Amino acid sequence: MALRAQTERGAQDNASPSLTSRVLGFTGTATLVVAALFCAAIVLPRFVGVVPYTVATGSMEPDLPVGSLVYTEPVDPVELLPGDVVTFSMTRQDGAAVTHRVVSNDLDERQLVTQGDANTAPDPEPVPYESVRGKAVFSVPVLGVIASGLSSGGGKLALAVVVVGALVLCFAADRFR
Repeated sequence: MALRAQTERGAQDNASPSLTSRVLGFTGTATLVVAALFCAAIVLPRFVGVVPYTVATGSMEPDLPVGSLVYTEPVDPVELLPGDVVTFSMTRQDGAAVTHRVVSNDLDERQLVTQGDANTAPDPEPVPYESVRGKAVFSVPVLGVIASGLSSGGGKLALAVVVVGALVLCFAADRFR
């Protein structure tokens, strides 16, 4: 009789996972899902030609706060209109990417006049068509900070540690079942 009661209790324990098991499993799974979503948001758009750039300065605030991730798609600069937001290479600064609004498009000179929304005057130099990387299609606040962090060696290591930690939590949850 005692053996039967012990067997039934063991079957009940297996039928409903303990609270510890459920918390560990949920935490591990949620962490893996969040890490996968961040990585997907950074990498997957490139497969359809959309390139993400991190906003590093406040020149486009409040529309594009510092730390936002701006997604740009290829565009023929001839089609750009005043008000469009574009990302371009700064020729004087090692090709650093800048995202500003188009003020005017000089079709004859094949260049744009741009200005940051928070700036009081247009950029000092026009942007040649060859420097245009793309037109902004949407942005996600804060995601640029994460993308920048993950692009460094330390960020990749941190991501690997988070993923391994999440997997350990998932395996621990199975052990507590």
